[in-house]
Amino acid sequence: MGEDERIIRRAWRRTALVVSIAAVAGAVAGWATSRGEDGWTVALAIFTCVAVLVGLAGMLSLLPASARASSIVTQANEGLTRDRRKIIKTAIRSGVPLAEDAGPELQHRALILARGTAAFNGLVLGQNLLLFAGAAAPQFARVVTGDGSVPFSRIFLALFVIEVAFLVPLLVTRGRRARRYADATAADNDRRTTAPVPLA
Repeated sequence: MGEDERIIRRAWRRTALVVSIAAVAGAVAGWATSRGEDGWTVALAIFTCVAVLVGLAGMLSLLPASARASSIVTQANEGLTRDRRKIIKTAIRSGVPLAEDAGPELQHRALILARGTAAFNGLVLGQNLLLFAGAAAPQFARVVTGDGSVPFSRIFLALFVIEVAFLVPLLVTRGRRARRYADATAADNDRRTTAPVPLA
């Protein structure tokens, strides 16, 4: 997983730079579009512009790395029947390595999926939260200012809150289970062999 870890570190470093630039650009744009207004309006405009630009720029910056995560999932599941995919998912959820009678191919695919999920889980979560922030900020501003689309904006925000409340625990739990499965598989491999077989 060395290469994946390097991809993730580069993605976060790139995103930190992109987000910083987007925050400055958003602050300037918010101030420029609201100067002459009262302080509260200026602050709200700056907040909205910063959130939108940071959210969208950060999400796009993480897109190549999240595409790598999707390719790992595709690689692990490619050519498998629905039942065999279910076996892998169930094993990863349980944290118990597949038995030897499952076959080396299925064991290897389960390990690929578990390691990929554990490695990229935080990145996928961050990307989704950035996207939510960018999309929700304008709706929040409409609710605060009380313009004509307030009912729609409130519904929109409520849906965002519900989705985030569901998505965050789901991704965190999925990442922990995948990490537990990968660690258990490595430990199981160590127990079975006097000279551990590489699991890459």
